[in-house]
Amino acid sequence: MKVLTIGLEWFHDNPGGAGRYMADAAAGLAARGHEVTVVVPRLRPQDPLEENVNGIKLRRFTTPRGPARLFGAMQAIKPILAEQGPFDAVHSHHAFFSAVPLWHPSLAGIPHVCQFQGPWAGESKVEGLNHQAKYWIERAAYARCDRFIVLSGGFKDLLARDYGVDPAKISVVPAAVDLERFKPADRAAVRAELGWEDGPVVFVMRRLVKRMGLEILLDAFASVPIGRLVFGGTGPLEADLKAQAERLGLGHRVRWAGRLSDEDLVRHYQAADLTVVPTIALEGFGLVTVESLACGTPVVGTHEGGTREILEGFRPDMLVPPGDAPALAAKLTAYLQGPRPTQAECRAYAEAQYAWPRVLARLETELAGG
Repeated sequence: MKVLTIGLEWFHDNPGGAGRYMADAAAGLAARGHEVTVVVPRLRPQDPLEENVNGIKLRRFTTPRGPARLFGAMQAIKPILAEQGPFDAVHSHHAFFSAVPLWHPSLAGIPHVCQFQGPWAGESKVEGLNHQAKYWIERAAYARCDRFIVLSGGFKDLLARDYGVDPAKISVVPAAVDLERFKPADRAAVRAELGWEDGPVVFVMRRLVKRMGLEILLDAFASVPIGRLVFGGTGPLEADLKAQAERLGLGHRVRWAGRLSDEDLVRHYQAADLTVVPTIALEGFGLVTVESLACGTPVVGTHEGGTREILEGFRPDMLVPPGDAPALAAKLTAYLQGPRPTQAECRAYAEAQYAWPRVLARLETELAGG
């Protein structure tokens, strides 16, 4: 197949879970013999307009900011479609640019599969941002998509309930993890490389925004009698979270790693005793959970979206209610002081349930017409 993938941004331009999934899926399809063209906005002037990456034809386009952005994208994409088409399927990864292929005559009649990574408007509402216009853009785009792929059963229900999508059009295809990149290592050796002190370590890798439950995590960790907490990621709450840690007397027990490279992300998973995913809302899948398990590190998470679905099949006792700081503190304490799943058990579960070959076969079926 010739597949056109349209996304909001390229993972290596701005790392994130949704972008990693799109990049890995596109590379996986290309490795299986499909011709994949990925089209994304150019975020920085120094980014090349054309690249070939992991067998993918990556094409960036420039577009203005503000209200004219969608129209600008439609115009900028025209020559790319003319050069790279015709296509057999369109795989879009964000509502804003999902609308673009629907309005191009060259793509008329071509199956359009929308990858629903999460509710754009809903996420904005949780963060206290303007969300109404985003919701209607989503409704308009989704009304004309042929099929949908979601990463969890919870998001299938949300897509049907909040956006009026026929459940028969929605397929649940969980994400996968690159098992060659995310793999176990000697924990003590990696800790020495990172310069970590002795003692238990809890790692959290999240964008620092409200729905991730990070304020709850800090409140909980103040009641955990041992260990240190390492934060990976950046975001608008960074200053507030650091101030909260100081107020709680956690300054000496919390390390702020900031934005992590791919290599350092893997090493942080490998070095930690536990990873924690304290999300309070809209966790569509929770790729960090699977990445951590693939590295052999168990995960304490909340009963929220995809995190619940992943851990229920492995160790449901590692789940706590979202927003419940005392429950989270008790669970972290129990697993730092007592037995927890082994490195081999975590890795075996990731290998059995979240390897790319099985997921790519499902994606091929959906893109070919379901």
